[in-house]
Amino acid sequence: MKEAKAEGLRWLRQAENDQEYAQLGLREGFFAQVCFQCQQICEKALKAIHYGQLGKRVVFGHSLVQLAARCPALRGIQAEAGRTGGGGQPANDRAGPRRAL
Repeated sequence: MKEAKAEGLRWLRQAENDQEYAQLGLREGFFAQVCFQCQQICEKALKAIHYGQLGKRVVFGHSLVQLAARCPALRGIQAEAGRTGGGGQPANDRAGPRRAL
């Protein structure tokens, strides 16, 4: 279990480092890249939970919805998101009109 906690901390540190990088991108106006980076940050943070809190040895997948669904502590949050319209629909289905590039 000690190794899983160390792996969880490694993933969490990388997520925190990526967040600092995303903040730089946000200040400089690289919005599309920051959106991608935010997905990566969330994925790494969720994997940190799987390793560090749940003691998993291997964590597969890149889907935030699926990673969150396998975290018992996040099940209440996921249920609330389903009631408020954030139930896993692609963002462009809810975003409304798009700006031209």
